[in-house]
Parts: sequence; structure tokens; C-alpha cells
Amino acid sequence: MEVLAEDGSGLALIAPISAVGEVGFITGQPRSATVRAQEPSSLMVLESSAFENLVSQDAELRASIYHNVVRWLAEKLRDADDLIVCFRRT
Repeated sequence: MEVLAEDGSGLALIAPISAVGEVGFITGQPRSATVRAQEPSSLMVLESSAFENLVSQDAELRASIYHNVVRWLAEKLRDADDLIVCFRRT
């Protein structure tokens, strides 16, 4: 999949079997980019109400999910920092 800016220009490529929209999902804020499949794809959608219902029933599951989301977002932030450093060097 390809991440597109508001003007339609490509920002990034997303590897298969990846999640998208996780920041907006967690924060409830509007999306900051558009994602477009480059080839036929199968997608899974998780409605926020279903997620909230699930995690409200099991504190251990909720902690595990949020722990993994934080770890995953921290890795994405580290990758973004690395890209900024590379762009500054050029």
C-alpha cells in the first residue's frame, strides 16, 4: 500500500500485513494521510466501538494490547527520526 499526502503525492510504502490508521484509532483524531492499495488487497476493519467493548471486558488483554501498541508506535517514531536525520544530511 502507498501512503499519500493531501496533494496525492506519495509519502511512503507500507509492507504487506501492516496496520494503518492506528494513531487516529487510538487518539480519535482525524486521519493525517490517505492509504491506497497498489494491488488487489484484503483488509480487516476494527470498529472502535467493538475494540472498546473488547478491552473493557478484560484488563489483562487491554494492558497487553496497549503495551504492544506503544512499543510499535515507538518503533515507528524511531524510524521517522532516522529518516529526518538522513534528510538533514542531504
